[in-house]
Amino acid sequence: MILYNEEIGLLVRHYGDNAQTLPIIQQLAHQGNRYAIERLVRHYGDNAQTLAIIQQQAHQGNREAIRQLVIYYRDNPKTLAIIQQQAHQGNNQAIEQLVRHYGDNAQTLAIIQQQAHQGNRYAIKS
Repeated sequence: MILYNEEIGLLVRHYGDNAQTLPIIQQLAHQGNRYAIERLVRHYGDNAQTLAIIQQQAHQGNREAIRQLVIYYRDNPKTLAIIQQQAHQGNNQAIEQLVRHYGDNAQTLAIIQQQAHQGNRYAIKS
C-alpha cells in the first residue's frame, strides 16, 4: 500500500477514530514511513503498540523515530539506551538528540568523545 503524506494526514484527521485507521498507520510506520511515524505518535501516542513500533524503528536507525522517541518518550527507560546505542554507531540524529536532551549524562560524554575520536564530524561539532 502506497499512501502519500497528504493522504496519511487526511486519513488520520478525518478517520482517526475508525478502527481500520490505526492498523494502516501502524503498518506504514513499521515500514519506516517518517510521516506515518510522526502521525502515529501525535495521534496514537498512548498506545503500547505505538511505542513498540517507534522503539523498533529507532533501534534500526530511523531518524524520525529517534526524534519522536526522544520528544514523546524521553522518560521511558529504553529510550536513553536506544539513543545511546544509535549514537555509538555514529547515527548523527541520535548524537544530536543525545547531546540536546541527555547532555549532562556521563555516558553521553563518553559516546560523543568516542565518535569524535573516530572522526565523526557531527560529534566534533557537538
